[in-house]
Amino acid sequence: MGTTSEVWEFYHYRREVVQSKEPNARHLAITECEARPDRQGQRVVVITQNINELHHKAGTKNLLEIHGSLFKTRCTSCGVVAENYESPICPVLSGKGAPEPETQDARIPVERLCRCEEAGCVGLLRPHVGWFGENLDPAILEEADRELALCDLCLVVGTSSVVTLLPCLPPRCLPGQHQWPNLTWEPPQP
Repeated sequence: MGTTSEVWEFYHYRREVVQSKEPNARHLAITECEARPDRQGQRVVVITQNINELHHKAGTKNLLEIHGSLFKTRCTSCGVVAENYESPICPVLSGKGAPEPETQDARIPVERLCRCEEAGCVGLLRPHVGWFGENLDPAILEEADRELALCDLCLVVGTSSVVTLLPCLPPRCLPGQHQWPNLTWEPPQP
């Protein structure tokens, strides 16, 4: 991606944007779907590749975030994962980051970037999100695989399926194996 400064500027900008957003009608509908079976002694588990926590903000309780979260950090030294909703996540990032890829790197020295607060550790923090080429958290993938193996119904919502679906979808949940409802809505083109 770039320098450590560029990485943090990229994610800081996105954190700031997402913090200003509210769940949309789809997030709220999924949360309602989760609540109904609960009243009937059944349950719904939401498995998402999104890192924006809008499902969480909508009230979803049984949530597996396959690619992590913008609002969690992981220490590159001790490995501790912690929630962090601070804005900015560290003072040096205040006012930094932009949506345009050609934006000039602020060249923030690594020693001034986000640091671990665990006792005895001052390791550099990184966003707790899955980056291209990295392995996803095996514990989360195993849990998602268990849930998918037990499910009576698997709905895939809000994806164009242009990128690879969850790597843990069992074959019986893949398109062409069974009926595959396409619940993605695209606005009509003028």
